[in-house]
Amino acid sequence: MGALCFHLPNADRFDPQVYETAYVTGIEGIPWPCVTSLRGNQFIIQRDIDESGKLHIVWPTRTFGNVTLMTTSLKVDGEAYNLPLELCRGTIVRLRNQIFEWQRIGLRVAQSTIQMSDQALDGFIQAITTRGDETLQMSVAQEAIELALRASVELCNAFSTQMLDVRKQNENRLSTLLGLSLAPALSLASITDAVCTAFNLVCLPVDLAAVELSSGKRDFSAFDRQLDWAREKNLRVCCGPLIRCRPGALPNWMVLLGESFETVLSAACRHAEETVHRYRGKVHLWN
Repeated sequence: MGALCFHLPNADRFDPQVYETAYVTGIEGIPWPCVTSLRGNQFIIQRDIDESGKLHIVWPTRTFGNVTLMTTSLKVDGEAYNLPLELCRGTIVRLRNQIFEWQRIGLRVAQSTIQMSDQALDGFIQAITTRGDETLQMSVAQEAIELALRASVELCNAFSTQMLDVRKQNENRLSTLLGLSLAPALSLASITDAVCTAFNLVCLPVDLAAVELSSGKRDFSAFDRQLDWAREKNLRVCCGPLIRCRPGALPNWMVLLGESFETVLSAACRHAEETVHRYRGKVHLWN
């Protein structure tokens, strides 16, 4: 197996669940099945292949709480990488690459963003050249991560603002859809004014549990009424999700009878097919 090994000073002071969040992606960005273990101050993540990859892991930060960070692409060579340093390197590389890419298409990047990016890079260089004091090295790397994340948020805010300004210049009215999900039993008369004032889209959650309340008995009437109402009010309509497998989202009769996977699969496929045929050409979006 291809193992990536990481050294982490004072590894036991981290929540053990942090290590369980870790996974590795290849060049395509697809996660590989991984096995993780912690041996003292060494964190090990293993895959079935020996190719290089990027480690992704939830990491605690002072400014933004727990966020997923990733390293640059690391080769499998048996040597232990310093985990805080590699996460710092990866975070700064992503930030600086994104600044370059967005500047290339004309984004105006604030001087404060550039300064934080430069300060984060200086911090990384200081951390990577600090020898003999692992606690200080980790502290400096963490500060550099914090700076890089703050710069990343500032950069994304600038991109959003400037792209919206461009859209406003080129469109008389933004085509953005803003919607809400309607519960089947909701009284439409009581919400008409509020919905039509605030939204231009309604979502009909025509899921299996709301339609097939008992085995073999299907009732679309509530959603038919909502669809007719939305079309009358010139609102866009999104239909779905049709199948949800989270707790409480399957029909009660399926749960009570302990139906097999094949029964659930058959009912889900039948429901999706019937719903699509019923509302084809009548809704604008499918979820």
